[in-house]
Amino acid sequence: MPKKNEILQRIWRVAKSYEDMHFVYAGGEHGSRYVDYRPLESPEHSWILREASLYLFTQLLRNAPIDLNRPIVLLGPDVLGASIAMQVLYAPAAEFPHNVPRKMLSRVICRRNVNQNGFSLELPFENALAQGAQVLWFDDVLNAGSTFRSVRPLVEAYGAIFAGIGVITDCSGLSKEELGVPYIASLQQYTVRRFSPKAETCPLCQKHLPIVRKPGYGHEYQKTHPDYPGGYQNVYA
Repeated sequence: MPKKNEILQRIWRVAKSYEDMHFVYAGGEHGSRYVDYRPLESPEHSWILREASLYLFTQLLRNAPIDLNRPIVLLGPDVLGASIAMQVLYAPAAEFPHNVPRKMLSRVICRRNVNQNGFSLELPFENALAQGAQVLWFDDVLNAGSTFRSVRPLVEAYGAIFAGIGVITDCSGLSKEELGVPYIASLQQYTVRRFSPKAETCPLCQKHLPIVRKPGYGHEYQKTHPDYPGGYQNVYA
């Protein structure tokens, strides 16, 4: 398996980082930096995403309390988190950890319900989250942990437990204890300043900087704040 630095070098040849702009994150907070890993999903770059996914999965196997004799559920939010889980589940046999029985693995997709301000789980197998299943949460970025915290009650309602989190970038500044998981695996860590979306506490709003619709969640913010004085812009369609 490639080393972490080698994987990161390949990722940064493809991923796009935007600085000094006005973004809305998944949890509603605002900030001036956004990293777009979406290009990793293209067919020509999917092998890089697979390398990153298998690295995170291997780190979780080594450091999280995972019982290979019990069901393991790979869970990620649509789109990129779900893609990371898929890359693990369907990795070629030559690249997949030889000691892990694939029959114990399944994948669940978490989808955002835009109109209901919540999430739902798409269960490919009726018993995927059966009592005692071990869940590994995958995503491209861990910001404030809002998506994870929102989905957690849905998972635990089935009697499943979270065994770990695997993300390409952890910029949450949160500990495993604060998130309530045994282990967090990441390829890189850095700090991103996040601000409340209230105009009086967000310096970006105070400056009336245009909010980016996409990437990020500015397009959703616009639905409830159409008259934001700074206006809106797209980085890509």
